[in-house]
Order: sequence, then C-alpha cells, then structure tokens
Amino acid sequence: MNAIKTSSIAVTMCCLALAVPANAQTQPYPSRPVQVILGLAPGSLMDTAARIVAKGASQLAGVQFVVENKPGAGTMIASSYVAKARPDGYTLLLNGVAMSVNPSLYKEVPYDAARDFVPVAFLVNAPQILVVHPSLGVNTLAEFLAKYRSSGKLNFAHPGAGTMPHLAAGLFQARSGLKMQLVPYKGGAPALKDLIAGHVDLLFLTPVFKSHIDAGAVRALAVASDERVETLPNIPTFAEAGLPLPEISAGAWIGIVAPRGTPEAIVQKLNQTFNGVLQDPGVREEFKRIGQVPKAMTPEQFAAFMREDMKRWPAIIAAAGIKAQ
Repeated sequence: MNAIKTSSIAVTMCCLALAVPANAQTQPYPSRPVQVILGLAPGSLMDTAARIVAKGASQLAGVQFVVENKPGAGTMIASSYVAKARPDGYTLLLNGVAMSVNPSLYKEVPYDAARDFVPVAFLVNAPQILVVHPSLGVNTLAEFLAKYRSSGKLNFAHPGAGTMPHLAAGLFQARSGLKMQLVPYKGGAPALKDLIAGHVDLLFLTPVFKSHIDAGAVRALAVASDERVETLPNIPTFAEAGLPLPEISAGAWIGIVAPRGTPEAIVQKLNQTFNGVLQDPGVREEFKRIGQVPKAMTPEQFAAFMREDMKRWPAIIAAAGIKAQ
C-alpha cells in the first residue's frame, strides 16, 4: 500500500514538473523586456527612430522595449546577432535598406536576409531630395539637365560608399546621362557643409535638412518619392519633374524584423503594437521633425515590400559602378 502511495505521489510530482514549461509558454506575450537591436551608433537617425518607436511600444505593450546598438560592418554585426537569436519575440532587429543592398555590396554576408528573418513592421522612410548649390543658376530639374548635360565637370557629393545618397547619385547619373565625379565624404554633415560652401555642386539629402533648403543655402530640384513631402510641398517628385526614379522612391526605409521561426501570433501582436505607435500624433510629429515619414504595413505587406526591394538593388548598384568589398 505504501509502495502504491509513494508511486502515486512520484507520478503526480513528475506531471507537475512537466507542466511547468507548458504553463511558462502560455504566459501572455510580452511578459518581459524586448530587445531592439540596431547596427548603427547612438545619435544616428536610425538610432533616433529606434528610440522613438521603442518608447511608444513600451507604453502600449506595458513592458520595456530596450534599444541596443551593435554598430559595424554595414549593420551586419547586428543583423547576424539577431539572425542567431532565439525566435521568441524578445530579440528584434531594427534595420533598413542595408538588408537589401548588403548582398551586392559585400562578398560575404553572414546571414540570408530573405531566409533568416520574418518581416514584422515597416516603420518610416526618409525620401531623398536632390539639391544643388545656388551658383549653378538653375531652379528646376529640367533647367539643370538642359544646362549641364554635356558639362562633365560637376562634383556630386555623397556621405560614403553604399549609403542611400551614394546609390541614388549613381542611379541619377545613369538615368540622366550626365557625367559627374562622385565625391565621397565621411558622413552627410561634412558633405552638406562643402555643398553650402560651394566646394561641390550637388547632393542627395533628406527632409531633416529642411532649414537649409528654406534658407536658400541649397536649392532643391526634386524628391525621390511617390508623393511630395508634407513638410516641403513645393518640391516636385522626380516623376513630376520629368525623370522618374521609381527604384529609389522608398527612400532610406526603416523597419522591424524578427528571427526566422518567430510564432505568427507574436509577429501579429508586434505588428499591431508598432502600427499603434505610428498612429500616435505625437510620434508622427517627432518623425516629421527628423525628416522621416511613418507608414504602417501588415507583416504580409512588409514582406512583399522587402522582396521587391531586394530584387531592385543589384541593378541599381551595378549602374552606380559600386564593386563588392
């Protein structure tokens, strides 16, 4: 009798022990802090966007979304870290166009962007605006193309190889037929400084530099976007100006992805959270201040966007004459 009783107690204890992980798995998500990893340094525009979104998500979800910077290797250090993370919704990657262009820019990429991640939420994009020095004496894109089509002496600044302005410059040069010297800088600020000083002739920048456009320090000719920018409504799109550049109309986009294998229910819940953040008027105003345009998408829409973005960049990079490193 004692043996039976002892055996019964052992079986009960075993069942309880087995039940603990199951109960743990049924805890509501999220029930602890969520890491948001990004591959650029603190103070970058992407970092600013990450902190705006993380703050809003923390308020909506009731747990902390913590931004962690892992800069380096064209954001590949951060991407590789998240690709190997446990797919439980507690480690996310905030990245952007680098996910699409890196396979064409680097000979070795330690992950497969199409296979190793699950798209969660599109967040914002920063449209690229073509600006020139006022001394060029043009007010429209048509005037610029007519005046300088056979010049061959223009210097086109960009903030470094593989950056969105560099890729946009290469595409613009290929589509316009202009022959220009692409001049690399270590960042957008020094490139803009030299443009304002008249040391270079043109540059692609984002709406965050609206004050320089308004002050007349640079002259905006067109914006690479499907629609005009809300904060700069007088600047026509490239299509309106007569030279469509649909390949770069998405601008320098930013979104959230999770490791492959993340449960669909968690992906959907995160998507609802981030889209909720984007609807907040205060958040939209913060993004407007830094020249970024919020845009909500479903995970399916974001996945389709990423597939198309990955397809378009090899040809653009080839047109820009950029070689894999």
